[in-house]
Amino acid sequence: MNEKRKKELELIKRLDMTSLVESAGVKVKNSHFKAIWRDDQTPSVSIIQASDGVWIWKDHGADKKGTNIDLFMLLHDVSYVQAVKALREQTFPVAENQIDSTASGEKKKTKKWKILDECELSENTLSLFKKHRGLEPLYLKEAKIKQLLLFLDRKKFSLCGHQNMAGGWELYNAQGSFKSATSKDLTYIKRNKKTLIIAESLVDAVSCEQIKHTFFDLLVLNSVEMINQAVNFLSDLNNYNKIVIATDNDKAGKKAADILLPVCKTKAEKVVSFTYNQKKDPNDYLKGKK
Repeated sequence: MNEKRKKELELIKRLDMTSLVESAGVKVKNSHFKAIWRDDQTPSVSIIQASDGVWIWKDHGADKKGTNIDLFMLLHDVSYVQAVKALREQTFPVAENQIDSTASGEKKKTKKWKILDECELSENTLSLFKKHRGLEPLYLKEAKIKQLLLFLDRKKFSLCGHQNMAGGWELYNAQGSFKSATSKDLTYIKRNKKTLIIAESLVDAVSCEQIKHTFFDLLVLNSVEMINQAVNFLSDLNNYNKIVIATDNDKAGKKAADILLPVCKTKAEKVVSFTYNQKKDPNDYLKGKK
């Protein structure tokens, strides 16, 4: 087995097991559910995430246990190969804006995401954000990050997301290993604060808030490709006392910061850059403080 294959299987085993079970129509309560593959009258299957991030289930009534792969096989009565194929597609779904090339040289877009349901972040997802991103529930909820059930190419996916100014959804998982979008645009969260944070992702913007233990107005690029739209948007904003530019600490992020700086200086008495201390972005800095 090659290294790429091993990594894919490890990521599959780290998929949120609660979402996996509930997507099969089985209710999970207090980390327990009924074993639908046998005559289970009471919820006798427990689930837990190990310290390495791998989810484990145990059927206490049948003395069986396993990972997401074994569980998917039981829930859907499929083979190992079929389970891995389906779970791989859930772990690495095709992004809405990914382009396929045809033999004739033409390009076409893949099918678009369809939002089936929207709700508040579950306790399990909040715990995943805290474990993998170091983020506290208070700041996630204030940023209006939602839990979404989506449909793409005849398959259901459970992801997190927030809306942008075009009404589209920026999509990602709590672990930070996947991101996509139904459509791209800026996200602006106005709270009538005197300080504005500009970051590439909402996770980074929220990390800035948690680092300072307070809330700010937030402008999220959602992609450095939105930098020109951000400059135009800033031009029409009212002035702030302070603007913090917190784009990523890499070549693209630094270039974006250079483009933002002139317009920011016309919109705030004080413009500063986020202090990274050799970290790649604000969330990386936040995790480094733990």
